[in-house]
Amino acid sequence: MLGAAIFLAQNVGIILACAESIDATAFSISIAYPILDAILIVPAIVVLASLWRGKLTLTPWILISSAILITAVANSGFAYYTAACMENGIWVWDVLYNTSYIMVAATLFWHYRFFVFSEKE
Repeated sequence: MLGAAIFLAQNVGIILACAESIDATAFSISIAYPILDAILIVPAIVVLASLWRGKLTLTPWILISSAILITAVANSGFAYYTAACMENGIWVWDVLYNTSYIMVAATLFWHYRFFVFSEKE
């Protein structure tokens, strides 16, 4: 919780410092990104911290929680770079978004492979 609060305060502060050059709609969206990301980060960290048992169920939960964390980091970085008008570095956040999408696909594949069509049943 404390880490999410620090994350939120830092990103909102950065966006407020860069807010002079953007309109009201873009500003409200830029403020919403870190707030909603902080809401996503807390359950993802709780899930990751509570995983220590289970053989097959461990992998999908790690993948989906990591994908949520990576998406939150990519959202915040994208909001910061957009608010600061730094278009040269936005491609980095696209790579993180794509990584999180691949992790979600791997989670669905893992669940489909080992839970939906299990050979033991």
